[in-house]
Amino acid sequence: MKNIVIVFLLLFFASAVPAVVVSPQANCPDKFIGKVASIIPPAVDSPFAVNKIIFTKIKTISGRVDDRVFVDILKNGFEDFIVGETYTISLREGVLCFIEPVSH
Repeated sequence: MKNIVIVFLLLFFASAVPAVVVSPQANCPDKFIGKVASIIPPAVDSPFAVNKIIFTKIKTISGRVDDRVFVDILKNGFEDFIVGETYTISLREGVLCFIEPVSH
């Protein structure tokens, strides 16, 4: 029973963390502005299912960024991504650190 309670608490607190902030931005050397080119939905829907968001790089701000970047983001996170929208994205070794919409 004790193990079940611990697992429940871990899942509860893990679900309270926003899906689009994974690690501190200060340690993320690759930063760019990119447009959502396409969204690949998960094969199986679950609470931890991820969409693969494909970004087309518009401008490199820092680091090394490919022309197309693939980022896994929780499907049920608080940000709904839309093809054609533009974002500022920070990565560390291909893992998302921070993302925010670019205001027009």
